[in-house]
Amino acid sequence: MPHALLLASWFPPSPGGAERYAHRLFTHAPESGWTVTVATDGRTLAGAASQRQPGVHRLTRYTEQLTDSRRVAWRSMQFSVLDELNGVLDGVLDGTGPLDLVHANSIETAVLGRIIADHHGIPLVVTIHEHAPQAEPFGRGRLQLAFRRLAPDAVIAPSSFYYDRARVEGVPADRIHRIPHGVEVPATVPARPPAGHGPAWGLPPDAWVALCVGRIYRPKGTLELIRAAAIARRDVPRLRVVIVGPDGPSEYALAARSEARRLGLDDVVHFAGPRLPEEMPGVLWQADAIVAPSLAEGFGLAVAEAMGLGKPVVATSVGGLADLVADGVTGELVAPGDPAAVAAALARLASDPARSSRLGAAARRSILEHHHVRTMVARTTALYDRLCAPAHRLTPAT
Repeated sequence: MPHALLLASWFPPSPGGAERYAHRLFTHAPESGWTVTVATDGRTLAGAASQRQPGVHRLTRYTEQLTDSRRVAWRSMQFSVLDELNGVLDGVLDGTGPLDLVHANSIETAVLGRIIADHHGIPLVVTIHEHAPQAEPFGRGRLQLAFRRLAPDAVIAPSSFYYDRARVEGVPADRIHRIPHGVEVPATVPARPPAGHGPAWGLPPDAWVALCVGRIYRPKGTLELIRAAAIARRDVPRLRVVIVGPDGPSEYALAARSEARRLGLDDVVHFAGPRLPEEMPGVLWQADAIVAPSLAEGFGLAVAEAMGLGKPVVATSVGGLADLVADGVTGELVAPGDPAAVAAALARLASDPARSSRLGAAARRSILEHHHVRTMVARTTALYDRLCAPAHRLTPAT
């Protein structure tokens, strides 16, 4: 069975779309004849379930090197993970045979992936989930490094947003592969919340719940959603907005909570914090609608998961959300940065249950057809197969 190394900066139980993408590849690739070994950071969420999982190697020894005054600090900052990973791979490959391919799940892992792929003379595949690396220090250089200097053998684009960016960054079209994100979709939609997932968050029994899932920081448009809630509650007194996700890396989350208090929304907007991946189906099922007010979005994984459960969507027409949601067919698309438009769309869904049901049913059909996890994994491993054909083989290091 061919063998891929998947490099992921974080991996479940850490939350996030990139992390769940990696987990889905790891879980389902054997169904297509591939063994996948995951190397990831050993630090996880406090209170998470056991980190031990066959095939998943959580690296931690690099932290010792970073604080070891006998080592060159700058070398450790860049290459300390490789030292531990070398030992992991020696043990893994003794039992499984040679490594056939490296798949990097971020810009930083692409750097490691290129080193490992060149050493073994095997292909490098990258999926770059970061939607705005250009906003980071030396962002232009990061993008040039990932897409041009590292010269990946294949770039997987999970949405048109990612495809267009790879083209702008100079990746040849024949090296970009449009493989949409996939999600698990239940065979049938339950008629009521699963056992153990009744009314939550202390909301009134008659509450109409708009659920927003994502990190609380500017690209997710949390402030715009809070302002939309202040407008929509005039027409929908039952409206409750629940925001599920961790705080982002800036003061934005504090500003969002302050804005909710300023607008008198303590009983309308609920900050529910992050949830583990295994909790998300139950969380999504408690919503009447999903709202994604993003100002920028690479894909929108939680939106796809909710659509698979038959939930109607209010989303902004940005990035991958515009791929997922067909306006008036599977949900409501509105302009980004427009709280009044978000409020109006929520009010339309709340006031017309038949329309909400129709949009939700169409959303589920769309996900089943275009975004099922097994379709994503089958297409990804078919790409692996093509890259590992003899014509693509490189000369291993000696």
